[in-house]
Amino acid sequence: MTKNILILLLRYIFENGPMEILINQGYTYSQIVLLLNEIQTNGYCELSEDGKLVLTAKGISTLSERYDVRKPSGAAEWIKPQMKYRVPPVGKYDIILPKKV
Repeated sequence: MTKNILILLLRYIFENGPMEILINQGYTYSQIVLLLNEIQTNGYCELSEDGKLVLTAKGISTLSERYDVRKPSGAAEWIKPQMKYRVPPVGKYDIILPKKV
């Protein structure tokens, strides 16, 4: 699991956000369950008495490294980056040609 996916899952658990966003990014239900099981076995979250996932101290500290848990503000907090459109950076003098001409 990459660090970006871990932070994204921890953030959704912390905010009680919808997991449908992960489905829109191309993950299947079984992949999401496997990711949630992985973060639960690594100690980032646990099930509460009412059956909800809550972050542990380890999960909150990991999340607070990249995301200010106390004070969300600005457009960057409610607009999530779409990782599937991210491309690796190219050199300053590289020439990019389209695939179809």
